[in-house]
Amino acid sequence: MKKANVLYLLPLLALSGCALSENLSPPPNGKTVKVAVVKPADVDILPMDVIYRSEKCRDKIFTSTGAINSRAGYHLLTVPFNPEKGSDRVSNNIALDGGGQCEWKLSNIKFDFQYHNMKKFGAGVKRSIPSDIVFVFDRNAPPRGDGHYDDVYGVIEIKKITIL
Repeated sequence: MKKANVLYLLPLLALSGCALSENLSPPPNGKTVKVAVVKPADVDILPMDVIYRSEKCRDKIFTSTGAINSRAGYHLLTVPFNPEKGSDRVSNNIALDGGGQCEWKLSNIKFDFQYHNMKKFGAGVKRSIPSDIVFVFDRNAPPRGDGHYDDVYGVIEIKKITIL
């Protein structure tokens, strides 16, 4: 009786080892995108949220009616900015191809910034709510946003951001 139960479990055990690894493994000499920010003295540049997507390793999602759909899988990384020597810039390079068994591709990069000294805005202002910028590299919408984007190519320089 016990041998029969074990025989039924063997196919399930064999299938459990077939899952794809969701680890990132960018090619060593692959293309990267450099995100560099000139850091004003009174602003904190927070780490980037980098999202890679995979058509190969899809996520199952439930609709409001209970039906099961799938969407491109995603892998979230938090990547710090590194100070550039002799400069007021912070930057980091992000791989366009995340590689791995899931064949991850860069989807979007979001970074936040906020004022760290709120006294200059008046005694009643106690904290700064971070503002963000999102760069989208594919046709997948980022986790938040209104879906309206400007298509831009090449080196992008944002000269001034007004925080209201």
